[in-house]
Amino acid sequence: MLGIVHRAAVRDALAGVIYPITDMYDVPLMVARGYATLSFLYSAAEYIDDLDVPTYIYHLGDFDPSGVNVGEKIEETLRELAPDAKIYFERIAGTPGQITEWNLPTPPTKASDTRSKGFGNISVDLDAINPNALRALVQETIEQHLPPDQFAVLKAAEQSEREVITAWWAGSHRDPRHRKLNLGGQHGRRTSEEARSQSRYQREGRRGNNSDR
Repeated sequence: MLGIVHRAAVRDALAGVIYPITDMYDVPLMVARGYATLSFLYSAAEYIDDLDVPTYIYHLGDFDPSGVNVGEKIEETLRELAPDAKIYFERIAGTPGQITEWNLPTPPTKASDTRSKGFGNISVDLDAINPNALRALVQETIEQHLPPDQFAVLKAAEQSEREVITAWWAGSHRDPRHRKLNLGGQHGRRTSEEARSQSRYQREGRRGNNSDR
């Protein structure tokens, strides 16, 4: 399974948004910078050819004339370079349905784009999608390929990690050393005031003793 992200301007930031998800499931994430070079696609095709199972490629890109065409060209070229591979290609982010479902902003399609003829009047940038929604979409897409038993194991491990972190966090706040740190400022102020009062008392006592002499 491959995840391919295309975004001309903010590609690195968007890859960083979903990388924690793809990394958690050991799914390769490939970032296509504009129109993917032949060497980039050749490397991907080599990887696909080495697999003995069907390959599912999920594309995330801008919904505009060039963004859609990029996905089409990636799919077309990969099928040419790996003709014997069983490839399933699907665009999962930057789709017309998401425009309505997520109420995405729709700037007008750029007339300067040579592919704009017949595309329509609205476009959507991939970075307009809420990062949490994007991560959830990628995670849901990956998890549909997991065997039920493996999925259950992963979910149990994830829950266990959460419980360990929660227990550690709660325990650290019950630790007397942490309470001392948390209260140190207030306690320190009281101690300083007491010290100053005691110092004044001692000075006044010494002056009284001297006057008695």
